[in-house]
Formats: sequence, C-alpha cells, structure tokens
Amino acid sequence: MLRLDQHFSAADSVYLRFNFDSAVSNAPLAESGSYLNDKQQIASRPVNGELELMHVSSMRLVNELKFGFNRGNVYTTNQGALNLPFAVSISGFTTLANNQFKTGVGNSYSYIDNLTYVHGEHTLKFGIEVRRIQLNQGNTPSGTISFSSAAAS
Repeated sequence: MLRLDQHFSAADSVYLRFNFDSAVSNAPLAESGSYLNDKQQIASRPVNGELELMHVSSMRLVNELKFGFNRGNVYTTNQGALNLPFAVSISGFTTLANNQFKTGVGNSYSYIDNLTYVHGEHTLKFGIEVRRIQLNQGNTPSGTISFSSAAAS
C-alpha cells in the first residue's frame, strides 16, 4: 500500500493512494462426488488507486475532485487427476473431474466531484459521480464422457 500527500498551499492539497494485493489458495476440489486427488487453485490480485484534489475556498466552501480505479480479478483452476479437458463418468464410480479454467475480471473507473457548503449548523453537499464498470468472465470448454457401466460385453 502506498499513499502520498502534498499540500501546495493552505487552500490546495492532493493525495494519491495505491493498493496491490495477491492471494493464492490450493484446496481439494469440493464439488459433490469429486475424486479426492482433484484440486482447485484460486488466485486473486486486486488493485485499486485514487487521486484526490481538494480546494478550500473558505471556511464554508470545500471542493473535492476524485479519480479512482478498482480492479478485482479471480482466476480459478480446477485440476483433475487425469489432466483431461473433459470429465469421465462411469455409473457406480466416482466421476473424475476435468481441467477447467475460469476467469473473472472486473474494472471500475470513477470520477467524483463534491462541493460542500457549511452554513451555521447546516451542511449541504452537492456532487456528481460517474462510474464505468467493465466485466470479463469466462470458462474454458468442458464436458463429460459418460459410460453406463464398467462391465465390458
């Protein structure tokens, strides 16, 4: 995490904040009927930042201008014991899971402009917020090969 503050004058200041994180989880694949050696890995790397400009016109009037960015991403990998792109299902046996990759990435861009006016015991705040949101989600192809029994004829 990083934060930088700069005061240009008694009336004008700016700050920049940036945060980056990373986490990885490895666990057995917890779907119903999964083979115990199937694994699931989840990786997440959120990033966000903000830039704020503040101008104090008087003791009663303050303007804040903010620009922000948030990115949340999660990558999930199901790792089957056979390393196949499809699951194998045989009646009466545990299904062997497929390898599958799922992605979920979201971006959010924001612009915020607030004007605060203080008069006696009253505070009035006016502003605008514009936000753009992008989502990108997807999975690799997957399927199941099913056999009705294990017996050969």
